[in-house]
Amino acid sequence: MLQRHHFAFVALLLISACGGRSVSGPGGHGVGGGGDGGTRAPSAIVIVPATVHLGAGSGPVKFSATLSGANGDIVWSLDGPGRLSTTSGTSVTYIPPATVAADTEVTLTASGGGATQKAIIDLSRPATVVVSGRVLDLSRAPVPGITVSIGDRSTVTDEAGRFSLADVPTPYALTALSVASNEAVIYQGLTRPDPTILWRRSLIPQDMRGQVAGTVDGGVPISSTVQTVLVFFSPEAQTQSTSLDGRYVLPVSWSGPLLTTGAVHALQIASPVRGALPTSYPGYGVTTGVQVFGGGTTPEVDVILDPPAVSSVRGTYGLPEGYTFFAKFFVLDFSDGASMTLAFDDSPALDFTYLAPSDIDAKVVIVAEASGPGASVVRRQSAIAPGSTGVLVDLPQGAPIISPADGTDLVDAQTEFSWSTFPGGVFTVDLVALGKGPTFHIVTSDTRTTLPKLQALPLPSRVAYSWSVTALAPFASVDAAAGSRALIPEGDTVLQSSSDALGFTTR
Repeated sequence: MLQRHHFAFVALLLISACGGRSVSGPGGHGVGGGGDGGTRAPSAIVIVPATVHLGAGSGPVKFSATLSGANGDIVWSLDGPGRLSTTSGTSVTYIPPATVAADTEVTLTASGGGATQKAIIDLSRPATVVVSGRVLDLSRAPVPGITVSIGDRSTVTDEAGRFSLADVPTPYALTALSVASNEAVIYQGLTRPDPTILWRRSLIPQDMRGQVAGTVDGGVPISSTVQTVLVFFSPEAQTQSTSLDGRYVLPVSWSGPLLTTGAVHALQIASPVRGALPTSYPGYGVTTGVQVFGGGTTPEVDVILDPPAVSSVRGTYGLPEGYTFFAKFFVLDFSDGASMTLAFDDSPALDFTYLAPSDIDAKVVIVAEASGPGASVVRRQSAIAPGSTGVLVDLPQGAPIISPADGTDLVDAQTEFSWSTFPGGVFTVDLVALGKGPTFHIVTSDTRTTLPKLQALPLPSRVAYSWSVTALAPFASVDAAAGSRALIPEGDTVLQSSSDALGFTTR
């Protein structure tokens, strides 16, 4: 092919040097034609680059084509794995497949004006890794008996929710499924060897139950404007309740060990109306080392209250255009992991001032939720020190669904599902069967996907589905979302978008 280009180039030089006269080839025949007094160069296409070397799962590559000696559109075609961004025009982007079974040569062809040219894409199989991870449920308990598949390899999680698969090329898509639950979770674009997969329901019941009860001493007398909020927290369980008469009962349920050990926090709150923003905190106390036995009786746990110091947290909310507040919550996070919701702020104002206890080893958390066109958005701003000023709780635009439209019929595995971007976020696409059919949860950093094709959970015919998209940020990648925290972002700011739920019916 390079020789053909070389001869065409030499011919053009000779035509130019001879002033447009015909140049004789072998046997005395002219290269130019007849009596028009000149020649015309044959049409040709040049593709840049002519050859590329890529690994499966690598980034896209742009190719450009120049047509000479003729007019017309350039049409692109592909022979081999991967896909093209378009099929016509002077440039095209090639998107490699996530993986290939072996090193593969892909041919990209450009045609136009009677000419054809090819570019060669050498697509290599990426290096392989051993993938050893865990499947955890929403309570972060291990989930045994889940089938985990990567490509044509599969295994089943053990009692600790662990699995291991060898010789996995990266990046890879991982599918965790349960035929018994008729459900699958798919993580797309993973490269890490130790993913933590979040199962979207609990297959392990919270079979341990107990309670913590006792008295609250100190503070001020309970009244219509004063209540005591109590929280029991342990590594396995958390529960919150309110005392209105000096005694309390906290029912506790969990899965796992027979015994769970934690602490009881009690905070007395004064406000004009119960549930409104606090105006003072007459007392706070904590009792640690509280043991709760599953099915057993826990001795009385009394909590002594002392008046804490109090300071304010001041700041401003920011809302995207077209959004309105749905909820604003004022929360305390304690250093041992306990969390206590103090109040609901129903004011439409953007500026806020919240009173908080300032010497009880706890930080302020503000949770704001707003609804807008096609999606709602939440911001959780944590680790705010009491006494802070200038706190900005700025909510971003949500990520609504783009297509297919609500009520679309004849949806199949070729139908593209798409949604808006959410900067710094990873998306979970929930496709829930409303009839007899499997439910799918797809975790991806892309803004489009298709219905999974799983042999163990085939897509049913003529079944209605509801689907929605949840975005979580900040996550740098799906790898980050599959870290040990299992779809819980690191840091003091967590952002979430939840699209409206739309419906479709399968083909």
